[in-house]
Amino acid sequence: MLGIRVVGGRRFRVIATEVQRDQLLVAEVEWLQEPEERPLQEEDADLVALLEALAEHPMVASLNMGVSAEGQYSLSNQLAYLLPFTEKDKVELLEIDDPEERLDAIQELLDEMQGDMQA
Repeated sequence: MLGIRVVGGRRFRVIATEVQRDQLLVAEVEWLQEPEERPLQEEDADLVALLEALAEHPMVASLNMGVSAEGQYSLSNQLAYLLPFTEKDKVELLEIDDPEERLDAIQELLDEMQGDMQA
């Protein structure tokens, strides 16, 4: 409606929120450290292939976001962003600090989606 676009820059945790008189929502946040990039593992191969396939899609290519998996952290971030999960699922994924756990959660969501499509 307002055409507001949000671009993530750094991870943070919301400590408190306040609605001002003009209805502007402001928050006190705690800045979080970025998890270390961990090397990709053999078991990540299918998810890497999925990211590579997504990168070839015209809609993803138009984002000009430089899709590439340098490690588990970048792979999990990009998949959480690009895959058609609900906003709630995406937020829950990004709340997981451990990249390997996040990749496991992504795989579970993909398995659920595949099961729903076969039913």
